[in-house]
Amino acid sequence: LFRSVSGSADRAAGLPPADPISNDQSFFMTPRDRILIVLGMPRSGTSFLTHSIELFDFTLPTDEQAPLSDHRDGAFEPRHIARLNDALLARKGAWWGRIGPVAPLPDAADMLRALDDSFGDAARIVIKDPRLGVLLPAWRPVLEQAGPVAALIALRHPGEAATSLAKRNGIGTDAAYLVWVSYVLNALEHTEGMARILVLFPDWVDDIDHTLTRIASVTQTAIPDHAAEDIAARFRPDAVHGGQQFTASDPDIDLLAG
Repeated sequence: LFRSVSGSADRAAGLPPADPISNDQSFFMTPRDRILIVLGMPRSGTSFLTHSIELFDFTLPTDEQAPLSDHRDGAFEPRHIARLNDALLARKGAWWGRIGPVAPLPDAADMLRALDDSFGDAARIVIKDPRLGVLLPAWRPVLEQAGPVAALIALRHPGEAATSLAKRNGIGTDAAYLVWVSYVLNALEHTEGMARILVLFPDWVDDIDHTLTRIASVTQTAIPDHAAEDIAARFRPDAVHGGQQFTASDPDIDLLAG
C-alpha cells in the first residue's frame, strides 16, 4: 500500500455537493475563505507540516495545547475540536487508533461552535487533529458549508511510524501497521473529489521548493518569500522520532501495508 500510494500522482478536483446544514444551525456558522485540513497517521510529520503551512498565511488554532516533550514547537491541535472529537469517538467506544469505520451522529452546531472556539473568525485556517483520520466523514459536510476545503495527506513509511508509536504509546507493531493502513485508506477515500496532495515525510524536506509549489497549487496561494529557508530552519532532525523500521510480525500485515 505504501509503495502504491507514495508513487501515485496527486489529484486535485472540484468539490462534490455537501450535505446541507439546516437553517437554524447555519446561525452558528462563520464563513471561511479557505479551510485546509492536515491528515495522516500520528508520527507522520503532521505537526511539522501544519507549522509550515502557517507561512502561507493560514491561521493556527488559538487554543492549541502547550508544547510537549515530543513536540517542542507544538502539536498545533485545536483543543476544542479535539475535545469534541474525543467525545464523538467515546460515544461509540472508540479512540483515535480505531481500526474500521465509526459512524457517530454529530451535531453540526456543536462542530461549528468548536470551530469558532478554536479559530475565532479567522478567514484562512489549517486544522490538524489525528482524530479526523477517523471522523472526517462527519466533519467534511460541515466544513464544506463553511468554506472551500483542501487536504494535505502526510505519508510516512509504516515501519517508521510504528517504531515511533511503540516508543511513545507502547502500541504493538502489528496494531500500528493496521492503524496506519486504516488511516491511509480513510484519508484517500474521504477526500475523494477534494483538492488534495500527498506529502511524504521526512522526504519532502529534501525538496522543499517542489513541495511548496504543490502546496501553493492546492491552496491557491502564492509561495511566500523566503518560505523554503524558514521551513528549513524550523525542521528539527532530532524530532523525526523512529529512526528505524519495525516490521510486522504477521507477514500478511507487512505485505498489506507495504
